[in-house]
Amino acid sequence: MSDEDSLGNSCCLRRRTYVLILAIGFLVYGLYNALYYITYGLVSFTSMTPSHCSGPRCNDILTCDATRETTYHLRISIITIGSLVFGISGVNAIMNKYGEDTFKFGCWLVAAGVVYVVIMLIDGAYLVLCGNHYSYNTVAEALLWPVPDLPVSLGIKFEIRQLNSYPKNYVDSLCYHNVVIYFILFSLARTALFFHAAYQSFILSERFHYGIAGMGATFSIEGWQKRLALRDEMREVSYNTLAMAKTTGMDLGWVEDEYKDNREPSTRQWYRGIQPSAATRAYDGFSDDRRNVLL
Repeated sequence: MSDEDSLGNSCCLRRRTYVLILAIGFLVYGLYNALYYITYGLVSFTSMTPSHCSGPRCNDILTCDATRETTYHLRISIITIGSLVFGISGVNAIMNKYGEDTFKFGCWLVAAGVVYVVIMLIDGAYLVLCGNHYSYNTVAEALLWPVPDLPVSLGIKFEIRQLNSYPKNYVDSLCYHNVVIYFILFSLARTALFFHAAYQSFILSERFHYGIAGMGATFSIEGWQKRLALRDEMREVSYNTLAMAKTTGMDLGWVEDEYKDNREPSTRQWYRGIQPSAATRAYDGFSDDRRNVLL
């Protein structure tokens, strides 16, 4: 069984591929929004037009007009920053099999799902408290998709963008359906996707960290044996390389026989009670098999 097979499948895809696709999606979303709002901020930096009212007598702070776009900006800010940070770490973790960072990416997916649920509840409260008017976030999530003619035609989207407020009855009649139902369904579907992906990320992080048999980031006995042999061989080579460098570092004309005769007693030690198989091998790949010859 290969390493990828041991990680399991999810939604007709390998679990690692499934989570990686979502991580890349978050990364692209975060980069796009970050670049867009940085550019928008630079272009409108000199704009002095107030959003609602201005002056010392302005009381338009917690009114329905002032908070119409609050949930939209709150959602965009949290999701954009989180997607940028955890998208980068998530892609890196999944590509390199880092269990701890993959777990953190799963925690971010849970947090993103919670954000959408909380925003949905706040928008519902806005609808009730503000005279049966939709918030801008409700309209944007349910209608103003960046896809032509989905979920409504471009003409309807254009008319909605011209509105300063969004009365529920008028918007529903304009779109020929109850917008709040679509908004709730889209929000719940997205939240369910995030929670499911978070669960898969937690499983993946556990497999990355513990493996199948609890032997660390290995997934088979064969792979574990190969990695163990490679580790011991690397230790032997580095042991002999350091010993050789210490003994012959000041002698530019040294030869191997002279090194064997003059090396310090400490370098004659056996490695873990067994004479190293790479006892004369150093960083340059030099090897001497004369010790196996019967004289």
